[in-house]
Amino acid sequence: MTISPLQTVITRIEELIPHVHMNPGVAMRTYDMVNAWLAAGCDVQLDILPAINKAFVRCPGKISSPQYFDGAVRKAMQDRTQDPILLAEKAAFRIEALRWKKERGLYLNERELAELAQHEQQYQSSTSADKAIVDSGK
Repeated sequence: MTISPLQTVITRIEELIPHVHMNPGVAMRTYDMVNAWLAAGCDVQLDILPAINKAFVRCPGKISSPQYFDGAVRKAMQDRTQDPILLAEKAAFRIEALRWKKERGLYLNERELAELAQHEQQYQSSTSADKAIVDSGK
């Protein structure tokens, strides 16, 4: 007997939030939300289950509604299906925006500072590698 994608996801949500099935209203909203994910093109194995598990790890025991997972699942699907060129352009634009803020002395939070530092480190590594390749060809 095969289990439907809908049932697979509902079962996992019930494992993480045991009280979901006790409230018919919440259970119905969960069912509708999962159906919406599937209808939008979310893949159970590539988007939904990994996003739910990752979101749960960030906040174990504190999740009271399956609605908590909605944004994470939709973002996972968007990230998986988005054009890699557009993703690269978006990342480059973000780095330029962070540099702009830093140059003007505007506030950058810890995550933004770490992102900028990581980019700079990767840029320096790739530049050094490119230089080594050019030097070895001389």
